[in-house]
Amino acid sequence: MKKTRLGIAAVITALALALTGCSGGGGNAASTDGGKTKAPDTLSIGTVIDKTGWEIGQGGTAFNAIFFSAAYDSLVLVDENGKPYGQLAKSIDTSSDGLTYTFHLVSGVKFDDGTTFDADTAVANLEYLKKAPMTSTVYANVAGISKVDDSTVAIKMTRPDPAFLYSLGLGGSYMVSAKALSNPKYAQETTPVGGSGPYTFDASKSTAGQDYYFTRNDSAWNAKRYPWKNLQIHVIADATAMSNAMSTGAINFEMANYSDELKATVAQNGWTINHVMNGWSGLMLADRTGAKFKPLGSLKVRQAINMAFDRASIAKASKDPATVVTNQVFADVDSSLNKVDSFNVKKAKQLLSEAGYPNGFTLDLPSMSLFSATAATVKQSLGDIGIKVNVVNLDPATYNQQVFAGNYPVYMAFLQLYASPAMTIGQYFQPGMSNPFNSTQGVPELQSLDTQLHSANADVDKIAGEYNSYAVDNAWFAVWNHGATYYVSVPGISVRPVQGLYIPNLEQFLPKDK
Repeated sequence: MKKTRLGIAAVITALALALTGCSGGGGNAASTDGGKTKAPDTLSIGTVIDKTGWEIGQGGTAFNAIFFSAAYDSLVLVDENGKPYGQLAKSIDTSSDGLTYTFHLVSGVKFDDGTTFDADTAVANLEYLKKAPMTSTVYANVAGISKVDDSTVAIKMTRPDPAFLYSLGLGGSYMVSAKALSNPKYAQETTPVGGSGPYTFDASKSTAGQDYYFTRNDSAWNAKRYPWKNLQIHVIADATAMSNAMSTGAINFEMANYSDELKATVAQNGWTINHVMNGWSGLMLADRTGAKFKPLGSLKVRQAINMAFDRASIAKASKDPATVVTNQVFADVDSSLNKVDSFNVKKAKQLLSEAGYPNGFTLDLPSMSLFSATAATVKQSLGDIGIKVNVVNLDPATYNQQVFAGNYPVYMAFLQLYASPAMTIGQYFQPGMSNPFNSTQGVPELQSLDTQLHSANADVDKIAGEYNSYAVDNAWFAVWNHGATYYVSVPGISVRPVQGLYIPNLEQFLPKDK
Protein backbone atom coordinates (compact mmCIF):
# COMPACT_ATOMS: atom_id res chain seq x y z
CA MET A 1 0.00 0.00 0.00
CA LYS A 2 1.31 3.41 -0.86
CA LYS A 3 1.93 6.13 1.63
CA THR A 4 0.64 9.38 0.19
CA ARG A 5 1.59 12.86 1.30
CA LEU A 6 -1.76 14.33 0.37
CA GLY A 7 -3.08 16.53 3.13
CA ILE A 8 -0.20 15.99 5.53
CA ALA A 9 0.68 19.69 5.45
CA ALA A 10 -2.47 20.36 7.38
CA VAL A 11 -0.20 20.92 10.36
CA ILE A 12 1.29 23.99 8.70
CA THR A 13 0.29 26.96 10.78
CA ALA A 14 -1.83 29.74 9.33
CA LEU A 15 0.22 32.82 8.57
CA ALA A 16 -0.68 35.87 10.64
CA LEU A 17 -2.16 37.78 7.75
CA ALA A 18 -4.82 40.47 7.86
CA LEU A 19 -7.33 40.88 5.09
CA THR A 20 -6.17 43.64 2.76
CA GLY A 21 -7.51 44.91 -0.51
CA CYS A 22 -10.72 42.86 -0.45
CA SER A 23 -13.45 44.23 -2.65
CA GLY A 24 -17.17 43.56 -2.53
CA GLY A 25 -18.13 45.51 0.58
CA GLY A 26 -21.59 46.68 1.45
CA GLY A 27 -22.55 43.75 3.64
CA ASN A 28 -23.80 40.29 2.88
CA ALA A 29 -27.50 40.98 2.63
CA ALA A 30 -29.23 38.62 0.23
CA SER A 31 -29.98 39.85 -3.27
CA THR A 32 -33.40 38.69 -4.46
CA ASP A 33 -35.36 38.61 -7.65
CA GLY A 34 -39.07 37.83 -7.36
CA GLY A 35 -38.50 36.29 -3.94
CA LYS A 36 -35.71 34.03 -5.19
CA THR A 37 -32.14 34.40 -3.99
CA LYS A 38 -29.70 35.30 -6.75
CA ALA A 39 -26.18 33.99 -6.73
CA PRO A 40 -23.64 36.83 -6.51
CA ASP A 41 -21.43 37.58 -9.50
CA THR A 42 -18.34 37.12 -7.33
CA LEU A 43 -17.46 34.13 -5.18
CA SER A 44 -15.17 35.55 -2.47
CA ILE A 45 -13.67 32.86 -0.24
CA GLY A 46 -11.96 33.30 3.11
CA THR A 47 -9.44 30.59 3.97
CA VAL A 48 -7.12 30.35 6.97
CA ILE A 49 -4.03 29.00 5.21
CA ASP A 50 -2.32 29.98 1.97
CA LYS A 51 -1.52 27.59 -0.86
CA THR A 52 1.95 26.06 -0.77
CA GLY A 53 2.75 26.76 -4.44
CA TRP A 54 1.42 26.40 -7.97
CA GLU A 55 3.33 23.29 -9.04
CA ILE A 56 0.87 20.45 -9.73
CA GLY A 57 2.75 18.03 -7.48
CA GLN A 58 1.47 20.09 -4.55
CA GLY A 59 -2.17 19.89 -5.62
CA GLY A 60 -3.30 17.71 -2.72
CA THR A 61 -1.37 19.54 -0.03
CA ALA A 62 -3.31 21.19 2.79
CA PHE A 63 -5.60 23.93 1.47
CA ASN A 64 -4.49 23.92 -2.18
CA ALA A 65 -7.63 22.41 -3.76
CA ILE A 66 -9.57 25.66 -3.93
CA PHE A 67 -6.64 27.43 -5.61
CA PHE A 68 -5.69 24.64 -7.99
CA SER A 69 -9.22 23.87 -9.16
CA ALA A 70 -9.57 27.47 -10.32
CA ALA A 71 -6.53 27.41 -12.59
CA TYR A 72 -6.22 23.71 -13.43
CA ASP A 73 -8.35 20.70 -14.23
CA SER A 74 -7.80 17.28 -12.72
CA LEU A 75 -7.93 13.85 -14.29
CA VAL A 76 -9.95 12.64 -11.27
CA LEU A 77 -11.84 14.38 -8.46
CA VAL A 78 -13.62 13.17 -5.30
CA ASP A 79 -17.21 14.10 -4.49
CA GLU A 80 -18.98 14.78 -1.19
CA ASN A 81 -19.70 11.06 -0.77
CA GLY A 82 -16.03 10.17 -1.00
CA LYS A 83 -16.46 8.73 -4.49
CA PRO A 84 -13.80 9.35 -7.17
CA TYR A 85 -15.11 10.55 -10.53
CA GLY A 86 -13.55 11.72 -13.75
CA GLN A 87 -13.10 15.37 -14.69
CA LEU A 88 -10.65 15.37 -17.60
CA ALA A 89 -11.36 11.66 -17.74
CA LYS A 90 -14.92 11.34 -19.03
CA SER A 91 -14.96 7.72 -17.89
CA ILE A 92 -12.66 5.30 -16.08
CA ASP A 93 -12.51 1.53 -16.48
CA THR A 94 -10.94 -0.73 -13.86
CA SER A 95 -9.96 -4.29 -14.73
CA SER A 96 -11.43 -7.13 -12.69
CA ASP A 97 -8.01 -7.95 -11.20
CA GLY A 98 -7.48 -4.32 -10.15
CA LEU A 99 -4.24 -4.07 -12.11
CA THR A 100 -5.26 -1.81 -14.99
CA TYR A 101 -7.02 1.56 -15.04
CA THR A 102 -8.12 2.90 -18.41
CA PHE A 103 -8.92 6.62 -18.64
CA HIS A 104 -11.05 7.85 -21.54
CA LEU A 105 -10.24 11.53 -21.93
CA VAL A 106 -12.44 14.55 -22.57
CA SER A 107 -11.83 16.09 -25.99
CA GLY A 108 -11.66 19.75 -26.99
CA VAL A 109 -9.75 20.95 -23.90
CA LYS A 110 -7.30 23.79 -24.51
CA PHE A 111 -4.58 25.02 -22.18
CA ASP A 112 -3.90 28.71 -21.67
CA ASP A 113 -0.83 28.49 -23.94
CA GLY A 114 -2.97 27.30 -26.86
CA THR A 115 -1.93 23.64 -26.78
CA THR A 116 -4.46 20.80 -26.63
CA PHE A 117 -5.05 18.23 -23.92
CA ASP A 118 -4.63 14.68 -25.25
CA ALA A 119 -3.22 11.31 -24.24
CA ASP A 120 0.38 12.40 -24.80
CA THR A 121 -0.12 15.35 -22.44
CA ALA A 122 -1.86 13.18 -19.85
CA VAL A 123 0.99 10.66 -19.92
CA ALA A 124 3.55 13.47 -19.53
CA ASN A 125 1.69 14.81 -16.50
CA LEU A 126 1.27 11.41 -14.89
CA GLU A 127 4.94 10.60 -15.38
CA TYR A 128 5.82 13.96 -13.83
CA LEU A 129 3.54 13.38 -10.84
CA LYS A 130 4.97 9.88 -10.38
CA LYS A 131 8.39 11.45 -9.81
CA ALA A 132 7.38 14.67 -8.00
CA PRO A 133 8.34 14.58 -4.29
CA MET A 134 4.87 15.39 -2.96
CA THR A 135 2.96 12.93 -5.16
CA SER A 136 5.44 10.16 -5.92
CA THR A 137 4.03 7.88 -3.23
CA VAL A 138 0.54 8.19 -4.74
CA TYR A 139 2.01 6.30 -7.70
CA ALA A 140 4.09 3.86 -5.66
CA ASN A 141 2.14 0.86 -6.98
CA VAL A 142 2.17 2.05 -10.59
CA ALA A 143 4.13 -0.22 -12.91
CA GLY A 144 3.66 1.80 -16.10
CA ILE A 145 1.74 4.62 -17.80
CA SER A 146 1.01 4.42 -21.50
CA LYS A 147 -0.95 5.98 -24.34
CA VAL A 148 -3.54 3.65 -25.85
CA ASP A 149 -4.68 6.13 -28.49
CA ASP A 150 -5.04 9.92 -28.73
CA SER A 151 -7.88 9.98 -26.21
CA THR A 152 -7.08 7.00 -23.98
CA VAL A 153 -4.46 6.36 -21.31
CA ALA A 154 -3.77 3.16 -19.39
CA ILE A 155 -2.10 2.81 -15.99
CA LYS A 156 -0.75 -0.62 -15.05
CA MET A 157 -0.34 -1.48 -11.37
CA THR A 158 2.18 -3.77 -9.70
CA ARG A 159 -0.60 -4.80 -7.29
CA PRO A 160 -4.17 -3.66 -6.61
CA ASP A 161 -4.42 -0.38 -4.73
CA PRO A 162 -7.96 0.32 -3.43
CA ALA A 163 -7.01 3.93 -2.56
CA PHE A 164 -5.46 4.83 -5.92
CA LEU A 165 -8.38 6.61 -7.60
CA TYR A 166 -9.30 8.30 -4.33
CA SER A 167 -5.73 9.61 -4.00
CA LEU A 168 -5.79 10.88 -7.57
CA GLY A 169 -9.04 12.67 -6.82
CA LEU A 170 -7.77 14.42 -3.69
CA GLY A 171 -5.19 16.32 -5.68
CA GLY A 172 -2.89 13.70 -7.16
CA SER A 173 -3.84 14.21 -10.82
CA TYR A 174 -3.94 17.91 -11.76
CA MET A 175 -2.92 18.47 -15.38
CA VAL A 176 -1.00 21.26 -17.12
CA SER A 177 0.27 21.63 -20.66
CA ALA A 178 3.28 19.62 -21.81
CA LYS A 179 4.86 22.94 -22.74
CA ALA A 180 4.66 24.11 -19.13
CA LEU A 181 6.15 20.86 -17.84
CA SER A 182 9.06 21.09 -20.29
CA ASN A 183 10.29 24.29 -18.66
CA PRO A 184 13.19 23.30 -16.36
CA LYS A 185 12.04 26.00 -13.91
CA TYR A 186 8.40 24.92 -13.93
CA ALA A 187 8.34 23.91 -10.25
CA GLN A 188 9.43 27.42 -9.22
CA GLU A 189 6.60 29.24 -10.97
CA THR A 190 4.94 31.86 -8.77
CA THR A 191 1.79 32.04 -10.90
CA PRO A 192 -0.25 29.20 -12.46
CA VAL A 193 0.95 28.36 -15.98
CA GLY A 194 -0.28 25.88 -18.59
CA GLY A 195 -3.69 25.50 -17.02
CA SER A 196 -7.04 24.64 -18.61
CA GLY A 197 -9.15 25.57 -15.58
CA PRO A 198 -12.31 27.70 -15.53
CA TYR A 199 -10.61 30.82 -14.13
CA THR A 200 -7.69 33.01 -15.20
CA PHE A 201 -5.42 34.29 -12.47
CA ASP A 202 -4.97 38.09 -12.28
CA ALA A 203 -1.46 38.61 -10.93
CA SER A 204 -1.69 42.40 -11.21
CA LYS A 205 -4.46 42.58 -8.61
CA SER A 206 -3.22 39.78 -6.39
CA THR A 207 -0.87 39.91 -3.42
CA ALA A 208 1.01 36.70 -2.70
CA GLY A 209 0.10 35.21 0.64
CA GLN A 210 -2.95 37.41 1.05
CA ASP A 211 -5.36 38.04 -1.81
CA TYR A 212 -5.84 36.13 -5.06
CA TYR A 213 -8.09 37.37 -7.88
CA PHE A 214 -9.42 35.35 -10.82
CA THR A 215 -11.71 36.03 -13.77
CA ARG A 216 -13.82 33.31 -15.37
CA ASN A 217 -12.39 32.02 -18.63
CA ASP A 218 -15.53 31.87 -20.76
CA SER A 219 -13.70 29.92 -23.45
CA ALA A 220 -12.76 27.11 -21.05
CA TRP A 221 -14.24 23.73 -21.98
CA ASN A 222 -16.26 23.55 -18.74
CA ALA A 223 -16.86 27.27 -18.07
CA LYS A 224 -20.65 26.81 -17.93
CA ARG A 225 -20.32 24.75 -14.78
CA TYR A 226 -19.05 27.79 -12.89
CA PRO A 227 -21.63 30.58 -12.43
CA TRP A 228 -19.38 33.20 -10.86
CA LYS A 229 -17.81 35.76 -13.18
CA ASN A 230 -15.13 36.51 -10.63
CA LEU A 231 -13.40 34.46 -7.97
CA GLN A 232 -11.46 35.83 -5.02
CA ILE A 233 -9.55 33.84 -2.42
CA HIS A 234 -8.42 35.73 0.68
CA VAL A 235 -6.05 34.27 3.28
CA ILE A 236 -7.24 35.38 6.71
CA ALA A 237 -5.60 33.61 9.63
CA ASP A 238 -7.20 35.67 12.38
CA ALA A 239 -10.73 34.55 13.38
CA THR A 240 -11.88 38.07 14.22
CA ALA A 241 -10.64 39.43 10.91
CA MET A 242 -12.41 36.57 9.11
CA SER A 243 -15.67 37.35 10.91
CA ASN A 244 -15.39 41.05 10.12
CA ALA A 245 -14.71 40.33 6.46
CA MET A 246 -17.83 38.18 6.28
CA SER A 247 -19.99 40.77 8.05
CA THR A 248 -18.88 43.62 5.79
CA GLY A 249 -19.26 41.64 2.58
CA ALA A 250 -15.56 41.48 1.80
CA ILE A 251 -16.05 37.73 1.56
CA ASN A 252 -19.23 35.71 1.07
CA PHE A 253 -17.90 32.29 2.09
CA GLU A 254 -15.74 31.54 5.09
CA MET A 255 -13.99 28.65 6.74
CA ALA A 256 -14.56 28.96 10.49
CA ASN A 257 -14.27 27.33 13.90
CA TYR A 258 -17.50 26.63 15.71
CA SER A 259 -18.68 28.97 18.46
CA ASP A 260 -22.03 29.99 19.87
CA GLU A 261 -21.32 33.48 18.58
CA LEU A 262 -20.79 32.14 15.07
CA LYS A 263 -24.07 30.21 15.24
CA ALA A 264 -25.95 33.34 16.39
CA THR A 265 -24.38 35.50 13.67
CA VAL A 266 -25.31 32.99 11.00
CA ALA A 267 -28.93 32.93 12.18
CA GLN A 268 -29.10 36.71 12.43
CA ASN A 269 -27.89 37.21 8.86
CA GLY A 270 -29.77 34.36 7.23
CA TRP A 271 -26.57 32.64 6.20
CA THR A 272 -26.00 28.90 5.81
CA ILE A 273 -23.63 26.91 8.01
CA ASN A 274 -22.55 23.32 7.50
CA HIS A 275 -19.58 21.19 8.40
CA VAL A 276 -17.60 18.06 7.67
CA MET A 277 -15.62 15.91 10.11
CA ASN A 278 -12.20 16.53 8.69
CA GLY A 279 -9.45 15.74 11.14
CA TRP A 280 -8.24 13.92 14.24
CA SER A 281 -6.30 15.72 16.93
CA GLY A 282 -3.83 14.30 19.39
CA LEU A 283 -0.25 13.10 19.58
CA MET A 284 1.50 11.17 16.85
CA LEU A 285 3.54 8.53 18.69
CA ALA A 286 5.85 8.06 15.73
CA ASP A 287 8.77 6.12 17.25
CA ARG A 288 6.80 3.06 18.33
CA THR A 289 9.84 0.78 18.32
CA GLY A 290 11.96 3.08 20.47
CA ALA A 291 14.58 3.44 17.76
CA LYS A 292 15.32 7.06 18.64
CA PHE A 293 13.60 7.40 22.02
CA LYS A 294 13.75 4.17 24.05
CA PRO A 295 10.77 4.76 26.40
CA LEU A 296 8.35 4.96 23.47
CA GLY A 297 9.25 1.42 22.43
CA SER A 298 7.39 0.17 25.49
CA LEU A 299 3.69 -0.56 25.02
CA LYS A 300 3.09 0.34 28.67
CA VAL A 301 4.62 3.79 28.13
CA ARG A 302 2.44 4.42 25.08
CA GLN A 303 -0.61 3.24 27.02
CA ALA A 304 0.31 5.56 29.90
CA ILE A 305 0.58 8.50 27.53
CA ASN A 306 -2.93 7.73 26.27
CA MET A 307 -4.29 7.49 29.80
CA ALA A 308 -2.87 10.90 30.69
CA PHE A 309 -5.46 12.74 28.59
CA ASP A 310 -9.03 13.47 29.63
CA ARG A 311 -10.52 13.26 26.16
CA ALA A 312 -14.02 14.25 27.28
CA SER A 313 -12.75 17.43 28.94
CA ILE A 314 -10.65 18.33 25.92
CA ALA A 315 -13.70 17.93 23.67
CA LYS A 316 -15.88 19.95 26.06
CA ALA A 317 -13.34 22.79 26.03
CA SER A 318 -13.66 23.04 22.25
CA LYS A 319 -17.38 23.92 22.70
CA ASP A 320 -18.07 22.27 19.35
CA PRO A 321 -21.11 19.96 19.50
CA ALA A 322 -19.87 18.03 16.48
CA THR A 323 -16.67 16.90 18.18
CA VAL A 324 -16.39 13.11 18.45
CA VAL A 325 -14.51 11.81 21.50
CA THR A 326 -12.44 8.87 20.32
CA ASN A 327 -8.99 7.28 20.36
CA GLN A 328 -9.04 6.27 16.65
CA VAL A 329 -7.64 7.65 13.37
CA PHE A 330 -10.31 6.09 11.12
CA ALA A 331 -13.33 8.20 10.20
CA ASP A 332 -15.70 5.35 11.02
CA VAL A 333 -15.27 4.97 14.77
CA ASP A 334 -15.58 1.57 16.44
CA SER A 335 -17.31 2.51 19.70
CA SER A 336 -16.23 -0.75 21.34
CA LEU A 337 -12.62 0.46 21.26
CA ASN A 338 -13.19 3.91 22.73
CA LYS A 339 -12.68 2.83 26.34
CA VAL A 340 -9.26 1.30 25.70
CA ASP A 341 -6.58 3.27 27.60
CA SER A 342 -9.12 5.82 28.81
CA PHE A 343 -8.24 8.63 31.23
CA ASN A 344 -6.67 7.22 34.40
CA VAL A 345 -3.75 9.07 36.00
CA LYS A 346 -3.17 6.47 38.74
CA LYS A 347 -3.04 3.60 36.24
CA ALA A 348 -0.78 5.62 33.93
CA LYS A 349 1.75 6.14 36.73
CA GLN A 350 1.63 2.44 37.54
CA LEU A 351 2.29 1.51 33.92
CA LEU A 352 5.28 3.86 33.75
CA SER A 353 6.70 2.24 36.87
CA GLU A 354 6.15 -1.25 35.44
CA ALA A 355 7.90 -0.15 32.25
CA GLY A 356 10.95 0.84 34.28
CA TYR A 357 10.29 4.56 34.60
CA PRO A 358 9.00 5.07 38.17
CA ASN A 359 10.32 8.63 38.10
CA GLY A 360 9.16 9.30 34.56
CA PHE A 361 11.42 10.78 31.89
CA THR A 362 11.88 13.96 29.86
CA LEU A 363 10.31 14.29 26.43
CA ASP A 364 11.20 16.95 23.86
CA LEU A 365 7.97 18.09 22.19
CA PRO A 366 8.17 20.30 19.08
CA SER A 367 5.64 23.10 18.85
CA MET A 368 4.73 26.15 16.80
CA SER A 369 2.34 29.06 17.14
CA LEU A 370 -0.68 27.05 15.96
CA PHE A 371 -0.14 24.54 18.77
CA SER A 372 0.76 26.88 21.64
CA ALA A 373 -2.42 26.22 23.65
CA THR A 374 -2.29 22.51 22.87
CA ALA A 375 1.33 22.33 24.01
CA ALA A 376 0.32 23.69 27.41
CA THR A 377 -2.34 20.98 27.74
CA VAL A 378 0.12 18.26 26.75
CA LYS A 379 2.75 19.55 29.16
CA GLN A 380 0.31 19.58 32.07
CA SER A 381 -1.34 16.23 31.27
CA LEU A 382 1.91 14.33 30.81
CA GLY A 383 3.43 16.14 33.77
CA ASP A 384 0.61 14.79 35.94
CA ILE A 385 1.81 11.23 35.31
CA GLY A 386 5.52 12.05 35.72
CA ILE A 387 6.64 12.78 32.17
CA LYS A 388 8.43 16.11 31.97
CA VAL A 389 7.75 17.85 28.66
CA ASN A 390 10.33 20.20 27.21
CA VAL A 391 8.48 22.29 24.61
CA VAL A 392 10.71 23.17 21.64
CA ASN A 393 9.28 26.11 19.69
CA LEU A 394 9.92 26.03 15.95
CA ASP A 395 8.78 28.01 12.94
CA PRO A 396 6.17 26.19 10.81
CA ALA A 397 8.50 25.19 7.97
CA THR A 398 11.07 23.78 10.40
CA TYR A 399 8.34 22.02 12.38
CA ASN A 400 7.12 20.13 9.33
CA GLN A 401 10.59 19.27 8.12
CA GLN A 402 11.67 18.01 11.53
CA VAL A 403 8.64 15.90 12.47
CA PHE A 404 8.20 14.32 9.06
CA ALA A 405 11.90 13.47 8.92
CA GLY A 406 11.51 11.54 12.17
CA ASN A 407 13.64 13.90 14.25
CA TYR A 408 11.04 13.99 17.02
CA PRO A 409 9.52 10.73 18.32
CA VAL A 410 6.30 12.45 19.43
CA TYR A 411 4.55 15.46 17.94
CA MET A 412 1.21 17.23 18.10
CA ALA A 413 -1.07 16.94 15.11
CA PHE A 414 -4.40 17.74 13.56
CA LEU A 415 -4.36 15.35 10.63
CA GLN A 416 -7.00 14.46 8.12
CA LEU A 417 -9.84 11.99 8.27
CA TYR A 418 -10.54 10.25 4.98
CA ALA A 419 -13.73 8.82 3.57
CA SER A 420 -11.59 6.01 2.17
CA PRO A 421 -10.35 3.59 4.88
CA ALA A 422 -7.72 2.37 2.40
CA MET A 423 -6.42 5.94 2.22
CA THR A 424 -6.26 6.08 6.02
CA ILE A 425 -4.20 2.90 6.05
CA GLY A 426 -1.85 4.28 3.43
CA GLN A 427 -1.57 7.60 5.22
CA TYR A 428 -0.95 6.44 8.78
CA PHE A 429 0.29 2.85 8.65
CA GLN A 430 2.62 2.71 5.65
CA PRO A 431 6.16 4.16 5.41
CA GLY A 432 6.17 7.88 4.83
CA MET A 433 5.92 11.20 6.57
CA SER A 434 3.35 10.06 9.15
CA ASN A 435 5.27 6.87 9.79
CA PRO A 436 8.93 7.90 9.40
CA PHE A 437 10.18 5.02 11.55
CA ASN A 438 8.29 2.44 9.44
CA SER A 439 6.66 0.85 12.47
CA THR A 440 4.89 -1.77 10.35
CA GLN A 441 8.19 -3.38 9.45
CA GLY A 442 8.63 -6.61 11.34
CA VAL A 443 5.01 -6.77 12.54
CA PRO A 444 3.59 -10.00 11.07
CA GLU A 445 -0.05 -9.07 11.70
CA LEU A 446 0.28 -5.83 9.75
CA GLN A 447 2.30 -7.40 6.96
CA SER A 448 -0.46 -9.97 6.53
CA LEU A 449 -3.11 -7.25 6.45
CA ASP A 450 -1.08 -5.36 3.85
CA THR A 451 -1.02 -8.44 1.63
CA GLN A 452 -4.78 -8.87 2.01
CA LEU A 453 -5.42 -5.20 1.21
CA HIS A 454 -3.51 -5.46 -2.06
CA SER A 455 -5.36 -8.42 -3.44
CA ALA A 456 -8.20 -8.35 -5.94
CA ASN A 457 -11.63 -7.71 -4.42
CA ALA A 458 -10.20 -7.10 -0.96
CA ASP A 459 -12.69 -6.58 1.88
CA VAL A 460 -11.33 -3.12 2.68
CA ASP A 461 -13.71 -2.35 5.55
CA LYS A 462 -12.90 -5.61 7.35
CA ILE A 463 -9.17 -5.11 6.85
CA ALA A 464 -9.40 -1.51 8.05
CA GLY A 465 -11.20 -2.69 11.17
CA GLU A 466 -8.32 -5.01 11.95
CA TYR A 467 -5.78 -2.22 11.41
CA ASN A 468 -7.83 -0.02 13.72
CA SER A 469 -7.99 -2.65 16.46
CA TYR A 470 -4.26 -3.24 16.25
CA ALA A 471 -3.50 0.48 16.47
CA VAL A 472 -5.71 1.00 19.53
CA ASP A 473 -4.59 -2.15 21.33
CA ASN A 474 -0.95 -1.25 20.74
CA ALA A 475 -1.35 2.48 21.46
CA TRP A 476 0.12 3.61 18.16
CA PHE A 477 -1.50 7.01 18.50
CA ALA A 478 -2.77 9.20 21.32
CA VAL A 479 -5.90 10.49 19.62
CA TRP A 480 -8.22 12.79 21.61
CA ASN A 481 -11.06 13.47 19.23
CA HIS A 482 -12.31 14.02 15.69
CA GLY A 483 -12.92 17.65 14.80
CA ALA A 484 -15.06 19.44 12.27
CA THR A 485 -14.38 22.06 9.63
CA TYR A 486 -17.20 24.61 9.37
CA TYR A 487 -18.32 26.57 6.32
CA VAL A 488 -20.50 29.68 6.30
CA SER A 489 -22.00 31.10 3.11
CA VAL A 490 -24.45 33.80 2.11
CA PRO A 491 -27.77 33.08 0.35
CA GLY A 492 -27.12 32.07 -3.24
CA ILE A 493 -23.96 30.09 -2.39
CA SER A 494 -23.74 26.57 -1.03
CA VAL A 495 -20.96 24.03 -0.76
CA ARG A 496 -20.84 20.25 -0.64
CA PRO A 497 -17.97 19.48 1.78
CA VAL A 498 -15.49 16.74 0.94
CA GLN A 499 -13.98 14.73 3.76
CA GLY A 500 -10.24 14.90 3.23
CA LEU A 501 -10.16 18.45 1.80
CA TYR A 502 -10.23 21.36 4.22
CA ILE A 503 -11.82 23.51 1.53
CA PRO A 504 -13.21 21.50 -1.40
CA ASN A 505 -12.53 22.11 -5.06
CA LEU A 506 -14.68 24.58 -7.00
CA GLU A 507 -16.89 21.87 -8.49
CA GLN A 508 -18.33 21.42 -5.01
CA PHE A 509 -19.57 25.01 -4.85
CA LEU A 510 -23.10 25.63 -6.10
CA PRO A 511 -24.88 28.86 -7.08
CA LYS A 512 -27.84 28.05 -4.83
CA ASP A 513 -28.87 25.53 -2.20
CA LYS A 514 -29.71 22.19 -3.76
